[in-house]
Amino acid sequence: MPHSIFFISELPPVNSHASSVVFYRHLTKLEAKGFKIYWVTDVNSFNKNKRELPETWQVIKLPNRKFYFPPYRSMGILQNLRFFIYYKFYLKKEIAKTEHPILMTYINGQFLSPLAAYLKIKTRSQLISFFHDDTLELNFQKNRKKIIFNTNRILNASTIVLSVTEELKNNWSVHANKFRLFYPIPENYRLKAKKRFNPQQITIGYSGAIYREIVPYLLLIANILKKTNNNLIIIGNRKYTKHLEQEFFGTVKCLDLFVTAKESNDYLIANCDAMIIPYPDTLETMPWIKSCFPSKFLQYCQLNLPTIILAPNESAISKWCIKNDWSLYSNIYDEDIIRDMIIKITNETLEGTIKPLRDGMFNPDKIQNELEVIIDDLISKK
Repeated sequence: MPHSIFFISELPPVNSHASSVVFYRHLTKLEAKGFKIYWVTDVNSFNKNKRELPETWQVIKLPNRKFYFPPYRSMGILQNLRFFIYYKFYLKKEIAKTEHPILMTYINGQFLSPLAAYLKIKTRSQLISFFHDDTLELNFQKNRKKIIFNTNRILNASTIVLSVTEELKNNWSVHANKFRLFYPIPENYRLKAKKRFNPQQITIGYSGAIYREIVPYLLLIANILKKTNNNLIIIGNRKYTKHLEQEFFGTVKCLDLFVTAKESNDYLIANCDAMIIPYPDTLETMPWIKSCFPSKFLQYCQLNLPTIILAPNESAISKWCIKNDWSLYSNIYDEDIIRDMIIKITNETLEGTIKPLRDGMFNPDKIQNELEVIIDDLISKK
């Protein structure tokens, strides 16, 4: 029987952005090692995320509605009844086909992640859970009781929890013995010769999700770059940023997200000298930055792009910058300080800082190898 990975999540493991592409990279590499890959999702999530998966991967689509289905609830007997139906009629037979099934989930939401926990108990399989964002911090305006219940259910059932920060472990310390620090894997990028900086005109890039909360800080950067005759490229949903392109005509350029991560990386290498990750100056504005870690930072290091990081002291990335002596970090949102960091970029002083990260803790081959060692160990203990 082949070894199989069952990735159980609403999130599609596709070559796009954020956590989706992280799981795509892991699963693609695991398939190359001989694993059979399944994506277990629900019909609604599948229809919302119609992107192409590799043809060799199988998708198990769980129906959201049948005339005989009781309503789904995120706690209690109705949750367990729905999970029993999924297990009995849609998953039991498929999981039984493999000798050592490995279940994987992304701790996010109150539907399929708790289902993964249920399946782990029912099948006595091993469950690897990826923890990228704290469920409470990310959903701070929603029902805390249900979020705490389901997150604890997943963490209780998990064999191992792969967490992007120590702060996540501290937030859920009762399960601390299951946690392992595990950074989100970047794309392995073959660098060509890096173009020389032109100190008279630097182009700084921002790429990724654009929350309303970060727009004031992009505005601050745009102001500084305009005064110093430098440029800013913003890649992401233009709903909140298109006015910046109009207000700072000739300084700011706004683009939609690229379809794939590779297209984005190729563009950044060709057009940007450095990148910026600007978080709000207080945790209250975006509570989840307390414990999340920006996967884009690892990718920028792979691209050899220096990255300016603005974040409050209490954030996980701030603590990382201080611990690792990242010289392009500030928790003070001051024009002079940011301008000084831009000057550091023009002096090309960061090669000795980026390369050890690119080859060390942020190296995609090392990150993937760590996951494969974990899986091999879990299979051997079965």
